[in-house]
Amino acid sequence: MRLAWYFIALFLSLILQTTVFQVPYLHAVEPSLVVIALVMVSVFRGSREGLIFGIVIGLIQDASFGSFLGESAFAYALIGYISGYVRSLFMRVSLFLTLLLIVISTEFYVWLSYGIIRLFGQLGTSINVVVSTSTSMTISTFVCSLLLYFFYRFLLVPKVKKSYSDETNEA
Repeated sequence: MRLAWYFIALFLSLILQTTVFQVPYLHAVEPSLVVIALVMVSVFRGSREGLIFGIVIGLIQDASFGSFLGESAFAYALIGYISGYVRSLFMRVSLFLTLLLIVISTEFYVWLSYGIIRLFGQLGTSINVVVSTSTSMTISTFVCSLLLYFFYRFLLVPKVKKSYSDETNEA
């Protein structure tokens, strides 16, 4: 059942990112909500779930909004796996580590998408446009991730049930 909640969180992030933040007034401040949700899932649940959910949500995004199939799926799968792997190198989850992974992943997503599209000859924009887009997207994603961190932590971290009965002294 928890996997369904993760997918719903990622799918709602995709819907909000592709509808609400495409309004002309909000388009200048477009956070990457899918990257935030994917990094949160990867950090709190592991690299395997990050990889699987990255592929699934990327394929959904490519089929719905992409110019060709596989661009976002590859980028999201790589982000999900690497975020979960970096998290496994540390002993515990921290706010600083999660925010750092989100910022790096956002920049990585923008530049990887630009590289893939440029490789296949689908894009004719200059490097200056990509730099300004990646900078504004990273800043807005960072601010948005500060606001969403505790919500995702509440949603994704399993609750530990504490038992106060001491069964070792009964004998």
